[in-house]
Order: sequence, then structure tokens, then C-alpha cells
Amino acid sequence: MEVIEPDRAFIVRCVIDFNQQPVDWERDISAAFACLGQMQTPHRWNRAGTPALGAWLVAVRDHLENRQPIDLTRDMPPGVTRKPVAEGQLSRIRANTCRYCCCATEETVIAIHKGTQDYKFKCYALAKTVGGRFSSIEEIEGKAVFSFIGKYEKAGTKQQRLKEIIRFAGDCMTAVNISLPATTLRGELANIQDNTRNPLAAKAANAYLADPTSSTTAEFLSALKTIDEIKITRADLFSRVTGILRKHVLHPQLTLGQIAEKYHAEFRYKGRPSGRRKLIGTTLLVKGLEFDHAIVLDADSLSRKELYVAITRGAKSLTIISSFPVLNPYD
Repeated sequence: MEVIEPDRAFIVRCVIDFNQQPVDWERDISAAFACLGQMQTPHRWNRAGTPALGAWLVAVRDHLENRQPIDLTRDMPPGVTRKPVAEGQLSRIRANTCRYCCCATEETVIAIHKGTQDYKFKCYALAKTVGGRFSSIEEIEGKAVFSFIGKYEKAGTKQQRLKEIIRFAGDCMTAVNISLPATTLRGELANIQDNTRNPLAAKAANAYLADPTSSTTAEFLSALKTIDEIKITRADLFSRVTGILRKHVLHPQLTLGQIAEKYHAEFRYKGRPSGRRKLIGTTLLVKGLEFDHAIVLDADSLSRKELYVAITRGAKSLTIISSFPVLNPYD
């Protein structure tokens, strides 16, 4: 994936400001360095065949820099759509916009939330609401990975560990609890009969209880993936944990926690794999990433910098969900 073009000083401020205000741009940068020019040509959009969208974004960027409102009722180019929201309908509009998002098979889509902690959980919830059509992006630090590993290692018995595995699966997938026998959910051996719910997954859980290893854990999680009703909503998280389990199989002399640390060190170096083509993430997690289509899930909630990051992710189309036809983002 190519690096996003340096789009004037405004985008540089967006990239370096992680809500910690490490520098004052005007005092520390502009006052000390001469401006060598400003980029005005939206090359990425020109290459994508959407020059009008690129030109509109240049104009919007200027409005944002000058703290001017963004009017979504006029001069909208092809490829930009506003989804109006009536009172109390925001969640439904978000879900339906993602659920019925249509694009070519090879194209990519990003749905974007605000970059605060509570909105990370909204990303997870929305991915489940739309039945796994979108998968949420995880933070590089892997807090959820290490949280699961810690709980798993602290569990005192294999029954408790199986329940932790099932809880983890429920965090990453839809319909886990309704797809397994009640005995399996309790961490107990299931009596496999003709009417047993999803017997292959139940057998994999029994195999784990008989031999609680990283190998049987990975096999149980893989068995869950084969169930029609189950859809993965946090593919990034699921992939990291199964990768750790496979690595532990190769290095059983180490603890699972030690393997997780090694795996994550490599993960940071290699970077996040592209994986799914339809993703949900926060503005903080999608900075610098490029997609064919972008959906801004709640434009009214975004600051100037967050709004700029969100609207410049998609090269071919942009959908803006907003209660107000004129946006007045805060600083």
C-alpha cells in the first residue's frame, strides 16, 4: 500500500498530533522554516479517475484550515453522498449504510468512527450488527490480545480455560453462544448425539478438554469458523491470536505469554496485513491508509483534523452520515 501524499501543512499536523499537542505548529514549525510550496494537485484521486472528488477535497481542506463550515447541500461532486439522519435514527443509518454498501469485489471500503476509546467499542458493535460484512481494525498495541492471553493463563483449570476461549471467540465472532451445546459453554465434555448442535465444534471442544494445548485450542477456533451462522467481526484480533497459538505449537518450551510477546514484536515490524476488504476503524487507526471507498459514520462528532482524515481515505467515493447539512467541526 502506497504512502499517502503530503497534502500541505494541514495533513502533517493531522499526522503528528495524537491529542497530546507535542508541538505548536505556528510557533515551532512555521516560524522556524520557510514554506517551500503547497501541494494542490490531488494525484491519488486523479489516478482513480475521480478528479472532481479530488478537487472538492482540496476546497474542503481550505475551508477546514480557515475554520469555515462545510456545506453539503451544494457543489457536491459525483461520488460524494450525504446520508441525512433523523432524530434517533443514527444507529440504523450507520448499520444500513454498511450493510448495503456495494462495490466491486476487488475494491476496498473503510467505515470510520471518531478516534476515542468509546468509539473503538462502537466499531466492534457495528461489525457485529452488520453480521460480519465488515471487520473492525485493531490497534497495533494488541491490548485485546494480551488481555485474552493473560486471562487464559490465569485460569486455574482446563474447564475455565475453555470458557475463556469461548468468551474470546464471542468477542471476535457472531452467534458463538447459540451455536454450541450448553455443556460446552459450561466448559464441560459434551455428549455428542445425532441432535447435538454443531457436533464438529463440540468434538473439537472435547478434544481440547482431553488435551488442553495450543494445538487443540487453534483447532477448536478453526472449527467455529466453519459454522454457517458464525461470522468473524474482529478478523485482525482473531488472526493474531491464532498466529500466536500456531507459533506456540512450534515452541512449546516457552509460555503462551512469551510467545505472544515475540509474535507481537514481529507483528510491529511487519505491519498489519491487508486482510479483509471491508473494514471499520477509528480516525486514529486509519491515518495514512488508503481505500477505494470511505463511509464517515458520524461526521457531526468529528473535529477538524478527524474530519479531514476521514474524508480523504476513499479515492473513488465518499459517503457522509450527518444530522446536519452544514458541518461545523470543532478544533
